[in-house]
Formats: sequence, structure tokens, C-alpha cells
Amino acid sequence: MRKPYYQDYVNHMMRHYVKWLEKHDTPWDEVAEINLESCERTLKRYSLDDCILVVKIYQERGTSEDGHQVGFDSIIRTVSQSANFEEKLLWALWTAFTKDLARERGLI
Repeated sequence: MRKPYYQDYVNHMMRHYVKWLEKHDTPWDEVAEINLESCERTLKRYSLDDCILVVKIYQERGTSEDGHQVGFDSIIRTVSQSANFEEKLLWALWTAFTKDLARERGLI
């Protein structure tokens, strides 16, 4: 299945959001600020447990121990196992969140 056109931008926004959560730096420009606010507004519509899972997905750096890039299949599987959460449900959560964030940011 092909990924939606907005997927890369949403992933980019969430990776920066997670980095921002860790460092709490000031957004570096207006677009970054809009992106961070969009992430926050979207996350507020989800339960705390769901937010934790979504953030964990983006905390995974996407590289294996030997330095190779890993895809979301591997990341979802890893988070699913570590959180003891059904993988199929985590995919559904991630897909819904991604679409909601794209809508919030005006991408769709």
C-alpha cells in the first residue's frame, strides 16, 4: 500500500516535536512554531495512553544497532512489544493520528 502524500511531512513534524519535548527549545521559526502547535492540538484530542504510544513511535530513531535505516514496520513492532499493545491496534492508532495531524496542519 502506498503511503499518503502528507506522511513524510507529518513524520517530520512529529520528530521535531519529540526533540522539542526533550529539549524544550524555542521554535526556530514561524513554521516550526505552527508545526509544534499543530502537534500539541492534535495530541490533546487523544487519551494520555494513546499520546504516550504515539510519542514512543517517534522517539524511536529509526536506525538499527548497525546503523541502517529501519522502517515504520520495525518501529511499530518494537513499540508494540515494549508497550504490550496489539500491533494491529497500534497501526490503526498511528494511521488515525497521522491523518488527524495532517488535517490540523491543513495538509488535507
